[in-house]
Amino acid sequence: MEYSDTIIYISSSVLLTFGYYLNKVLSKNKELEEKQEQEYQPLMDENIKIKEMNNKLKMENESLLKNINELSLEISNKDIKLTSFSNKLEEYYNTKKVIESEEKKTEEKKPEEKEIKFKNTGIGKLRYKNKEGTIYYHGMGHLEHNYAWWRPYMNRNIIQYKNKNRKIIYPEYETHDISYFCTNCEYSEKINKTQRSLFYYECKGHKINVD
Repeated sequence: MEYSDTIIYISSSVLLTFGYYLNKVLSKNKELEEKQEQEYQPLMDENIKIKEMNNKLKMENESLLKNINELSLEISNKDIKLTSFSNKLEEYYNTKKVIESEEKKTEEKKPEEKEIKFKNTGIGKLRYKNKEGTIYYHGMGHLEHNYAWWRPYMNRNIIQYKNKNRKIIYPEYETHDISYFCTNCEYSEKINKTQRSLFYYECKGHKINVD
């Protein structure tokens, strides 16, 4: 065998050996890569799930924030309305107090006028008159016909409450003292047979000039 043939033979053997080991190393690396990929795949899947969950939570948070803003605006509007109502209510009661105070002052300033009226007809308001316009009456009448409690026998009658502490709601025809309210009236005996806490008195009329 010649020298050149020997070199070629040795080189071929080296190359085959190197190729064998290189192929083995590459095969081992591929196995390791596949193994690593199998090991990391669950982590990658979990990471994808976490990202999806984060996106979902982000959307839910944005929706909740929107709802909170809408509720805050609604509450703010209701607070404004409530404040406005409270102001109007306060204004109403303040006005009522002023009116009551002025009425009290007016009553206190006119004792002589009240006394003169009491001597003639009583302090009650004359509300009705006869067809001729010559006689005027206290009590209830056609202005009360539309009330559910109205009865014809109540015509020209005044109500006197036995309980002096009961609040007078209709001062036009209610009183605690009939003798002070009307100077010409009679106890309505038929009506009062079943009454216990209030009594009816019929105004018999007053011949005066009322403007």
